[in-house]
Amino acid sequence: RGVPTASSAMKLVLLAALVAFAAPLAMAGDGVMVLTADNFDAEVGKDVPAFVEFYAPWCGHCKALAPEYEKVGETFSVKDGVIVAKVDADAHRDLAGRFGVRGYPTLKWFPKGSLEPEDYTGGRSAEDIVEFINDHTGLRKRVATPPTDVIALTPDTFDSLALDPAKDALVEFYAPWCGHCKALAPKYEKVGAAFRAEDNVVVAKVDADKHRDLAGKFGVSGYPTIKFFPRGADKEAQDYNGGREVQDFVDFLNERAGTFRTSDGGLTAEAGRVDELDELVEGGVTEETLAKAEAIVAGLDGADAKHGKLYVNAIKKVIAKGADYVAKETARLSKMIDSGSVTEEKRTLFMLRRNVLAAFA
Repeated sequence: RGVPTASSAMKLVLLAALVAFAAPLAMAGDGVMVLTADNFDAEVGKDVPAFVEFYAPWCGHCKALAPEYEKVGETFSVKDGVIVAKVDADAHRDLAGRFGVRGYPTLKWFPKGSLEPEDYTGGRSAEDIVEFINDHTGLRKRVATPPTDVIALTPDTFDSLALDPAKDALVEFYAPWCGHCKALAPKYEKVGAAFRAEDNVVVAKVDADKHRDLAGKFGVSGYPTIKFFPRGADKEAQDYNGGREVQDFVDFLNERAGTFRTSDGGLTAEAGRVDELDELVEGGVTEETLAKAEAIVAGLDGADAKHGKLYVNAIKKVIAKGADYVAKETARLSKMIDSGSVTEEKRTLFMLRRNVLAAFA
């Protein structure tokens, strides 16, 4: 095979250095340091405190905690002066036994310079753990949360939103560790987005594991539990027993709240339409049509009165600009609706106007 050249020997040295350098980076890939029997004493009990999870890969509760714990790891960086770590206690049983670990997951707090841990017995959400670490370090870190159209309710905000007599509210009571809740979350988020522009519809959620008294008030005993609070002076919680797909929720809210939303946040073709006015404009419009429309609208109330004004405005435009106005304005409104450059309120208004113009076609 021959003797390695100086050049190839140097490449081997560099490769070994790169592997050694990459190893700790791989361990902390999700922000959570991986500790083993070989590196535990080198990292814990030194000049920074450490929060450590002892887990088993096969443990269901550990799997449920994993995404929340990753958020904790992503919240704190090395420069914050705290370690967030985990130990595979099934693979390193002697290490786990050294700290009295008998079940999974076990969470422990190791103060700076100490290998005498404090048991963590708080909640299992990322927010709970981050709050604990903040309290013990003086930090003020927060879990990063993506933008959401689902309102997170607490005991302080529940009554003002879910029990507002002017609003229909759909509320999910969930637990952060619940597998079914996690499966529902992206679908429920789409429901919130679909009704984002509806001022009188609330799509919300309550962390029932954190706010157990609030959940208990409404008889919540499993997760997720979904309740509907219809508008009215005497609001009573009603069980939601429908399907768990986005369209199921959208259909339910449309029926109960009198809305016309589609699952992507658009409006159905029926939104904004008033039967009596549809019949009036069906055969073309004149000044006489305008006068009749104004008389009809004067007798309407609620949403119909608001939509009736769109008919009156459209009739005036057709009279002033001719029949071509309907096709041109429909095309213009469609372009604005699809542009993504208008607010939800404007987009809703443009969809309503487009629907009304369809009555003139």
